[in-house]
Amino acid sequence: MNKVSFIDKHPVISSIVATFLFLLVITFGGIISGITEIRSEITLIIAFAILAVILIAFISKMNKWNYYGFNSMNKMDNTTKLLFIPLFIFAFLPLVVGFSADLKLLEIIYIIVFMAIVSFVEETMFRGVILRLLQKKSNMYAIWGSSLLFSIPHLLNTLNGKGSVEAIVQTLFAFFIGLILAMLMIKTNNIFPLIIYHFTNNTVSSVTRSDVNQSFELYFTLIIFALSIVYAIYLYNLIKRDSRSSEKEAFSQINF
Repeated sequence: MNKVSFIDKHPVISSIVATFLFLLVITFGGIISGITEIRSEITLIIAFAILAVILIAFISKMNKWNYYGFNSMNKMDNTTKLLFIPLFIFAFLPLVVGFSADLKLLEIIYIIVFMAIVSFVEETMFRGVILRLLQKKSNMYAIWGSSLLFSIPHLLNTLNGKGSVEAIVQTLFAFFIGLILAMLMIKTNNIFPLIIYHFTNNTVSSVTRSDVNQSFELYFTLIIFALSIVYAIYLYNLIKRDSRSSEKEAFSQINF
């Protein structure tokens, strides 16, 4: 009889431990910055690079790249690809306020490199490893659980000089976007569009103007939230429909 591993037997605990280790490495990077007076931009990119290496080594050792969603996008039909359009509209919407005029070339290069590493790490961790772990319980468990764990690291923004209101808004937004990304992962079994979206969203947000009228920013955020809710409900109904179809098919096979 095959021995069940701890990870398979305790997917929830394993997911929490994975999130804790993720937070530990990022926090350690911040601590090193404070102690050595090295700029946090440098220690953070090193911390995420370390996490990227760990994830690559782990998935390669397990030989589960396809299992964690690293599949060719050519295998997706056009209807499935259309599901990602709203996601990328959300990512590019902040461009309506214009680009920041203060950014220098080296800063732009840093943003691109840093966001590429962050996008790979966070999507692989939360929509890859953790989501698959929690799917051992159920799809809904995986969607809500991975989104909740994904939102926790964004609370660290309170340690980076941001106000509590802004940190709460970012945490809630991260949770809600986490729901959408988790549902897309379950529906399409492809993590590449999610990594590309994450990279695009973070990069665009980093290079656009920050001196925006607060009233405009509030209304803009509310519009995105409203559209996101419609999008999330649509994806949820698709997954529920797929689930019912699978149950009917399994039932018909049993009766046959």
